[in-house]
Amino acid sequence: IGQSIPFGAEVELARLNVYYTWSRDYPSMEVSITNSTNTYVVPSAAEYNDRPCSGYHGVFYDYPYGNYVYDITDYVKGESTITVTVKNVGSDMFCPSAPGIVILYEDSTKPEHEYWLVEGADILEGGRRGGAGNLDLSECISNATFTGSVDTGRVNNATLGIVSAWGGAAWGDDWTSYYWFNDYYLGEGSILGGYGSLYSRTVDGISMYVGESGNAQVGANVSDVTDCIIDQDNIASFGDDGDSMMAANVFLMVEYAEQTLPCGDVNGDTKVNIGDVIRLANHVGFPTDPRYYPVDGNLADVNNDDKVNIGDVIRLANHVGFPTDPRYTPVCW
Repeated sequence: IGQSIPFGAEVELARLNVYYTWSRDYPSMEVSITNSTNTYVVPSAAEYNDRPCSGYHGVFYDYPYGNYVYDITDYVKGESTITVTVKNVGSDMFCPSAPGIVILYEDSTKPEHEYWLVEGADILEGGRRGGAGNLDLSECISNATFTGSVDTGRVNNATLGIVSAWGGAAWGDDWTSYYWFNDYYLGEGSILGGYGSLYSRTVDGISMYVGESGNAQVGANVSDVTDCIIDQDNIASFGDDGDSMMAANVFLMVEYAEQTLPCGDVNGDTKVNIGDVIRLANHVGFPTDPRYYPVDGNLADVNNDDKVNIGDVIRLANHVGFPTDPRYTPVCW
């Protein structure tokens, strides 16, 4: 499988990504998994297809590219090795690169983590290389959004993982790809490993591995992005300037510091009492006044509905007045 998981951890999700190109039409493939018990044909869970603009001046080849994804969670649990077989069952040929396996596991010994797993297929054909369409870099950028909020006040570290099929400056320095996180420049194609050489790196919560066969044709990178994480809808960007690659997977893992203050302690004095009710009521009434800001926005959302409003004030007031009544117990997470 490539990467081992810690002893005692449990596999929660495993998805196989089969990246393909050079098919005249969208391919038909049969994927099977051989593990220690048997061989199993696995149905696709999602199929992502893309192709360069047909008939666009300067594009020599408008063949489809894609990423067919398979849920293989039940076939990797307890396994140290599996074999993936991709069989063409259609009338048109296609060329896969090395398939990628995404494994998410739960480890109760680790701190709290929040994560996003994004998959798809977006072929980027930029640059002045023949057949690429002569698109400028600014016209050839794909954005992947990690929808949702991040509690930036508690972030210990944030890690970004990228998979760019056929990416990695394979054509030289003049035809490469570029990568950003929230407009912070991560680097060009040379930061990707694995296209034709071994890539094995772990940064905080993410490990990425591409074997050293020399024919994987998949670029991968894992980076620390703690300094550029934002509190809402973080964005990873792929740009192409002649590398001609496919944005396929991007992962964001955030590790949080332990929460030490109790839910409802909006003034940060380690107690929940009438002072917190007054401060929260003032914050709802005067949300832009910094005198009434909660020390942590999560601690003010006592209804756990991702909003802070009069409903939270009422629940917190009832909790202070009737502390043993479970109907009013604050619930922030």
